[in-house]
Amino acid sequence: MLIGIFSASFSFYTFYENHLAIATTLIFTSPIFTCVFAKVFLGENVNWWDIANIISSVFGILLLYDPFKFTQADNLTTIGVILGLLAALFIAGNNTIIWKVNASFHPLVQIFYFNLATTIASSFFHFI
Repeated sequence: MLIGIFSASFSFYTFYENHLAIATTLIFTSPIFTCVFAKVFLGENVNWWDIANIISSVFGILLLYDPFKFTQADNLTTIGVILGLLAALFIAGNNTIIWKVNASFHPLVQIFYFNLATTIASSFFHFI
């Protein structure tokens, strides 16, 4: 549940700090991290095609953002980029956990209750 709270919080803060297009692109890097987590924690097979896609995705993101040249005109903040990538990491962790406990419960049941608990807990923590 904490992973869901952190992913939601970091996602909201990323949208607050950056433009919508930048925040969306950063958060949508989560499949890259999900592939890596699946290999490391679940022992999934990763072939050369997956590795080529990961490398090209990272290269494309670096082309878009040029991480060494943030300017005020870009409305790109370092904390916003870092939290966007952290949100993607936590979303990938969430996906990996749901896949890991897939044998116990149906995935839709897991996703429903995970999102319900995250919504309730996030609402509580955001008002503190």
